[in-house]
Amino acid sequence: MKAIHIITFFLFSVSLMKCQVKKESVKKTNYINDSITVVKVGEAALLAKFGEKTFLEYRPYIANLLDQNTWIIEGTLGAATKGGVPTVEINRFDRKILDIYIDR
Repeated sequence: MKAIHIITFFLFSVSLMKCQVKKESVKKTNYINDSITVVKVGEAALLAKFGEKTFLEYRPYIANLLDQNTWIIEGTLGAATKGGVPTVEINRFDRKILDIYIDR
């Protein structure tokens, strides 16, 4: 009887370890690591927020890491243009939009 309890405990422990390994591997591969991908995500958010006219006016959009956790995607101004640009901040690890605005 004692051997059955030990075997059951062992199998349960192994199954828990497998679940934890899978969960950790998903977290590590779920983040946005390159600027091309994050620009596409940012462009979609900016287009939805500001509309096609404003979105197209500030292309191309450029992404930079603001810190270890945050991507910042900003539009560009024409040579003779003054003012701000559409900007979106995205969390690098969970891909949530933190802020979206026109910098003035």
